[in-house]
Amino acid sequence: MDTFAKDLSGIAERLHGKAERLCRASARVLYNEMSSGGRYSPGTPIADPSLWIEPRPHVGGFARGSWAASTEGVPESGPGNIGAADAQVGGVIEALKIGETLTVANRAPYIRRLEFDAHSTQAPDGFVRPAVEAWGLIVDEVVTSLAGQ
Repeated sequence: MDTFAKDLSGIAERLHGKAERLCRASARVLYNEMSSGGRYSPGTPIADPSLWIEPRPHVGGFARGSWAASTEGVPESGPGNIGAADAQVGGVIEALKIGETLTVANRAPYIRRLEFDAHSTQAPDGFVRPAVEAWGLIVDEVVTSLAGQ
């Protein structure tokens, strides 16, 4: 009986580890879809500097760099820098545990217009909604990918 209990314990540990890998990988793909784009979303638009009337060095990628993540409620704000935002969100996703709630938010002041008001020709139908609508497909793809490992 002792061996049976140890076997079950080992199976439970392996399944828990696989479930965490599935959660993390699925969250990573969803974030990448919303931020940079991919198969299901064009990603958060980036202003085209060639269209600016005057140089604005502080603009260009601010919305994409304003993503932030937390498992302790809604994050206050993203860094405004794409690399820093990707690193911050990636770090939270890599530490994600089963049972935690991951919240990814973007506090750029014009993010609502980009998502809902066709404010950008790069993503006239939004970039979050198409990614979220593809959640089931994303999870299926991640399951298939992880099964091959």
